[in-house]
Parts: sequence; C-alpha cells; structure tokens
Amino acid sequence: MASNAASHIKDIPHKLVFIAEDDLKSAVPDTFEYADKGDIPSHKSYIMNEVKNNELCAGINKEYLKDALDDALFILYIIKTTRPRTIEGVVIVKDHKDNESIYVDILCGSSNYKGVGSFLLDIVSDIAKKMNKKGVILSSLTQSVGFYIKKGFKFVDTCNMRLNLKGGKRSRRSTRRLRRRKGTRTV
Repeated sequence: MASNAASHIKDIPHKLVFIAEDDLKSAVPDTFEYADKGDIPSHKSYIMNEVKNNELCAGINKEYLKDALDDALFILYIIKTTRPRTIEGVVIVKDHKDNESIYVDILCGSSNYKGVGSFLLDIVSDIAKKMNKKGVILSSLTQSVGFYIKKGFKFVDTCNMRLNLKGGKRSRRSTRRLRRRKGTRTV
C-alpha cells in the first residue's frame, strides 16, 4: 500500500521522519528517518513552530496540537529538503481506547502537493498492520469525509470513521452472491 502512495509525493524533494518510542522501531518503513529518543522534544517543537508559521493545519487550536504531540503514540512528518524547508504533511497517532485500533488524531497535508494525505494515511495503515491492530479510527472535518470514504473508511457513529484492516474470510454463500452480481457463474 505504501509503495503506491509513494508515487503521489515523488515530485517533492523530501525527507520522511518517524517519531516514537523505541518499541515501535520495527514498524518503521525503511524510507523513514527514525528520530532518536533524545531528539523527540526538538522534533515536536519544530512541528509546533512550522504549524504556527504556515497554514499547514489551519483551524487547529495550538493548545490542542501541543497536547496531541505530547500524547502521541507516534508522529510521522514529511519535510521538503529544498529551500524553504517546510513541513508538507504531518500525522499524529494515538492508541485508541479499545486497544484494538489506533486513532488518527491529526492529519494535515500541504495544499502545495497532491497526495500527501493519502501517502501518510497509507503509511499509518501499514504500521497499524505491523502492530497487529484491527483498525484505524479517525474523526473528520465535513469537507474531508469524501476523501476518507474513498480511502475505505466507514462511519461508526456521527463523528468517527473506521478503516478495518483485518477482513474475515468470505463465506461460500456471500462469494456466490458476489459472483451473481458480477455475472459469473458458480459451480
């Protein structure tokens, strides 16, 4: 999944950074630079400054962002390596209260490049699978709902959406029904 998403951001000269505790290091894709434990506070303050100075996460309360950074299970961000060096996308992920899913607290992508949000969401899904989580849950702004539906998310209540990562096996009956709809015969 992540390899398809990588084609979205190929036009950005970029560096990918992963911030988390050491126990998640094995889930990090090879393309990401893993932030050492001592560097985590400087990365978080860098993200705060970038968000304040740019319109990356427009409309997000700065105190909420600070709390989200402090409570994060892991953080991914994409930084442009050419001048001006700006963050083009950031995703902040927490552990969900059901312990079977992860919760995407904040997902911001730059409007300068298409596909940054998709890329980050695909990476989050891949990491969740490596962590043996069953789903990815998020809350969405009204204008972003269509994007998340296109990515496979479904509403679980009025404000939360979920992407199931582990699908069950289809029963023989549902497989036959599916084939009938497609117009192929079953034996």
